[in-house]
Amino acid sequence: MVGRRDAPRNGREAVTVIPLLGIASMVALIVGVNLMFKLGVMAPPVERVLLGVLSWQSIVGLLLFGIGGIIYAFVLRALPLHVAQAFAAVQYVAVVLAASFLLRERIAPASWLGIAFIVVGIVLVSTAMRS
Repeated sequence: MVGRRDAPRNGREAVTVIPLLGIASMVALIVGVNLMFKLGVMAPPVERVLLGVLSWQSIVGLLLFGIGGIIYAFVLRALPLHVAQAFAAVQYVAVVLAASFLLRERIAPASWLGIAFIVVGIVLVSTAMRS
């Protein structure tokens, strides 16, 4: 069942694999959303089909965003919000890396520092969950 947690250990509940897979799916979808939005706003005006504003890429991005939101709702049934949100922060790292690899956007040194802080924060939250 989605949203199930293992039996409590030392008064704390352990996270099962299913919510983590949900977060990974949501992050992958959010990366897709951001890439599609970027491609959509770069589309020539003649390709913007909906009200002359949204291209097909932007529409696909909106659909992916909705699917990601539904998955995140299931994740929130299984995890406390502060834990789910900490793990979801990996989306910021994933979007920056995807933009760098797929769109050839440059990552500034200060951005690398920010990425490192995000990763450290995620590690700290996951470590605190186990203790």
